[in-house]
Amino acid sequence: MSVALPYDVLFCTSEDPQHAVSQLGGCAGEVKPGSPVPVGWQSARHGKTPQTLVIRFHGNVWLQQLRILSHEAKIATKVEVRVAKLTEDDDWENPPSFRHVRFAKLGSVDFNSNEQSHFKSKERKTVHLKTEAYFLKLLFDRPFINAFNTGHQVGIYSLECSGYLIEPIACHADELPSPGQPSRRGSTALSPAKSPAREKQPSATPPALVSPDSHRGKRPSRAEAADARPAPLAASTPPPPHSSFSAGGAPSHTAPSGAFRSVRILEFEDFFLRRSEELVSLKAEAVALEDYHVAAECRDKLALLNKCAKEMYELEQDKVQAIIDEQFEVAQQVKVRMNAMVERLFALTALPGAAAPSSSRSADAAAAAAAANAASGVGADTRSRSRSPSQSPGSVSGREGAAAPESVESEAIEPNAEAEVVLSADTLAPHERAVAHAILSCAGSEERASVTLTHPGFDLQPLIAAVGVFTVACLLSRRFKLREAALVVLTEHMDMFQAPAQVVEDALLRFLDLNAYGLQDSIPNVVFAACTFVRMCLADASKCISGVLSPLVALLPRLITRCSDNLQRIRDEALTTLTLYVRTPSVPPSSILPITLMEPTDKERRNLPLSNAKAQLARLSLFQLLVESSRLHVDSAGVSSEQVLHKLLLPTVNHPNPEVRDLAVSVLGKLVADRQLVVRDKELAKITNPGIRDSIASKR
Repeated sequence: MSVALPYDVLFCTSEDPQHAVSQLGGCAGEVKPGSPVPVGWQSARHGKTPQTLVIRFHGNVWLQQLRILSHEAKIATKVEVRVAKLTEDDDWENPPSFRHVRFAKLGSVDFNSNEQSHFKSKERKTVHLKTEAYFLKLLFDRPFINAFNTGHQVGIYSLECSGYLIEPIACHADELPSPGQPSRRGSTALSPAKSPAREKQPSATPPALVSPDSHRGKRPSRAEAADARPAPLAASTPPPPHSSFSAGGAPSHTAPSGAFRSVRILEFEDFFLRRSEELVSLKAEAVALEDYHVAAECRDKLALLNKCAKEMYELEQDKVQAIIDEQFEVAQQVKVRMNAMVERLFALTALPGAAAPSSSRSADAAAAAAAANAASGVGADTRSRSRSPSQSPGSVSGREGAAAPESVESEAIEPNAEAEVVLSADTLAPHERAVAHAILSCAGSEERASVTLTHPGFDLQPLIAAVGVFTVACLLSRRFKLREAALVVLTEHMDMFQAPAQVVEDALLRFLDLNAYGLQDSIPNVVFAACTFVRMCLADASKCISGVLSPLVALLPRLITRCSDNLQRIRDEALTTLTLYVRTPSVPPSSILPITLMEPTDKERRNLPLSNAKAQLARLSLFQLLVESSRLHVDSAGVSSEQVLHKLLLPTVNHPNPEVRDLAVSVLGKLVADRQLVVRDKELAKITNPGIRDSIASKR
């Protein structure tokens, strides 16, 4: 018999102070019809993506259904469902923490944007599972953007689970957060002081699942002790710009206005997230290997990182206030202080030595191998770098593995897997030294004549052969100014490179298509520089566009993705680049038209739902450019009229978003009036709006 399953929320990525995860409906069982709507849980304003909830049942359960009641406006585009269960190999008397189990992905469910109801109704999504579970992990993807969700939050009123208990468990590993305390506060990244030892907590078996006549006993009180190992994602979230700092007794303050949000603070957040996760992961590994010297070093660096984060946001607030008051001299002084603090933090929070035990001889051998790799221009085989806000730390690149089990710990970056080689501009060959100094000068870093080359996990040899190892190190650098400067020098000073222009353009265009790099970079300035390089290739000053046409066309889906970005400047830059594609005679329409019919994708190449208005506008805008430039030749491009209608125009004509619908009606009406497209009666009947249907019919 299927009944409501009580559960405990163990972890949430973030929470709004007024809508804490403790107010989520459904934790104690079924939300009865007619009862007041729970306050519900909402993520923090401008939080990272995805927002993760981890819940634990009172034992292994047979989970049959999830019912998620979503907020009217703060709606995630989709939710991904993962589960983990205890197996016969596990110690049921001493079960593992959710941080140490392997989660299996079951799939994902899309939500509607709720624009049709003008954000007045609530959507209840029912997910049928039929699986065994002890832990349930929900990853809420980025929210829909609308006028009622200015903080880009995700919100749900209730989460109900139904099924039946298979095997109750007497004790659990994970402590529950104290009342009024977010689940993320147990992390030592925000509280580096030593925490007391973990205690096992007894579990009150829900008698409602065993005997319908009994009542659930009161849960015993719990110690305030936190888990000795912090959740990696909780530790690594930077203080949001809107929220106040309360940890350590620091006074709260108002965040800087988004209108003056500096690129420097974006770079700092990117660094804060990455370095926090690295230090948390390395500290846990050092404790496991009893290397307490490294563990203490990581603890101190985490404390310094959090202290500087508070100071950084306070300086940002001072700078914004100075800009508002037009005290630009003060703003400049604060900017210099911020730059100095970030540079100092880069050096002071460098990762300590590896925690793995090794002899001095093996260390010397590793150093020799690294030097040899540097001489040959090849880095060690290392993990790929993760950089993205919308893919902010915690959105793991391996998330799309079909049903492959995944450990929660994979969300923490393993720093020991990375080997870095320091390259000095003064030791380079003369021609490459000139390029290096040009990049450093453009980045305003002439005093720092060295960069660190981190191997990203893919073959760098074609790129190194084309532009040189120093330029590659700058393109991969964690400092966005170096990434931007390298692209600027490649665009404006192509003649400084020894390789032919076609080789340079081909190698770099292929690099720009990689996840998290180039056109997918998290820093807008780098995206602008990448778009400028693409437009330079389309202008064909080097007369080699025919040789690089393939990688140029391959970038079209990436540009469509950036056309649906949340930042208006990035959307404008991407659309300008797409316009040049259409106006370039060397790029055939047969290469552009199929792109407009493809399902739009996000940065990780996952299909976006039809309800995503910005993505549909991007497709239609590119298609409209083809129509207005008289370059649309449907049948000669290997695409039939039926494909154009059924894959693009009819879905967007029926789209709930008025902006998408109006543009689609305008384009379709023009094509029908000019006899470029034939709409038959059966296709006309698929237009749901009678007024639009009559308007199109009148133009036939």
